[in-house]
Amino acid sequence: MGIPAATAALGVSVSVIPDSNPPNSQLYTDNNKLWFISSKNEILRRTVLIRDMVGSDQRINLSIGAAKNQDGRVSFDNSVSSQIAPWVSFSENDFVLPSRSQKRIEISIKPDSGLDNFQQDAFLVVSTSSTRKEKEKPSDQPIKLVIPVQFAYTVPLFVGLGDLENLISFKVTDLNGYVDGNGKFLEATIENDGSSIIEPSGKVQLKLTDFTATPLGPFQFKVAQFRPNSSGVLVARVPENVLAANYEAFVEVQFGSFVDAKIFTKYLDFRPKRVFSLFDFSAIALGILIIAISILGWKRKESSFESSALTEIPNDVQVIHKSGLRHAVSEVLESLRYRLKNENVQSNSFPDDEVSILLSEILKKATTKKATTKKATTKKATTKKATTKKATTKKATTKKAT
Repeated sequence: MGIPAATAALGVSVSVIPDSNPPNSQLYTDNNKLWFISSKNEILRRTVLIRDMVGSDQRINLSIGAAKNQDGRVSFDNSVSSQIAPWVSFSENDFVLPSRSQKRIEISIKPDSGLDNFQQDAFLVVSTSSTRKEKEKPSDQPIKLVIPVQFAYTVPLFVGLGDLENLISFKVTDLNGYVDGNGKFLEATIENDGSSIIEPSGKVQLKLTDFTATPLGPFQFKVAQFRPNSSGVLVARVPENVLAANYEAFVEVQFGSFVDAKIFTKYLDFRPKRVFSLFDFSAIALGILIIAISILGWKRKESSFESSALTEIPNDVQVIHKSGLRHAVSEVLESLRYRLKNENVQSNSFPDDEVSILLSEILKKATTKKATTKKATTKKATTKKATTKKATTKKATTKKAT
């Protein structure tokens, strides 16, 4: 769709000017962070520099936006208003920044009275808009759509008030080593139990404990930021000739006028650091899910096989039983008719020993017939055969009674 000309004409840079001699009791102003930290409830001031970056006039508007903290990560939140917004004033606002120029703006914060150990994250919002006017359109275009173009730049801001011992308080708790693709490193664990944000610096020096030797270092820690009531690590790179051994390590960390130093006597090893990530957890969970599905499918398949076997085999066996038993009973009845006809024996005077013989013949012929029809049967077919024998005996007994 193309980029409007006004969009390309917008662009500024915002930087915080360090102040080594603040006019009040502010702390840690000698940096490029927009921090307002003080042990007294008084007016706090910092200065920012706004520069034009695109070579065109721009209208600048300054405001304070809210911030949200999620698991230690601070981000801009435009759904609410910042608590400190009514306390903030600017030396100049809603002005035109000429092309290729820059302007210093002083930000003043006057906190409410009675605040004690207060801390708040916020954002300085620098909004820019074009000063170019929309050109007149030909009269044959009765509908004209004008879209105002505006960019906003945000700078993190922090306000901390209270007693100095509560604002700035941190300690070094541990020292460990690790190795990765970039080399060997030492990391010092820092706990920030104060109510202010800090960016400490420091160093570590090593000395072997088993014999007298020249100390190794000092090795400088890379500066890192720690939010109030949080913990983290400071990392220092060490040479490759620093081997795993028992060391006496001196660690010193400083932020402003606050310093914490510790001596650790421990075995420092340099092994790859394994961090259990969300990807690792997802891979393990996926593996467990695949195994569970496989086991469930195998059990269902086995159950289906057994069910089909149980339904098919008895039907086959039942056919064998019925055909064999029918043929055997027919032969026995024919034999009985022949004997009754030739010997004139009354059915009600049939001897018990002859009945037993007849029953034996029935069972024998039924068994022989079943084996001839199908030799291989399952265990359940054998159970069914026993049931058939009982049915045959019952029929013979009924015949005797008749």
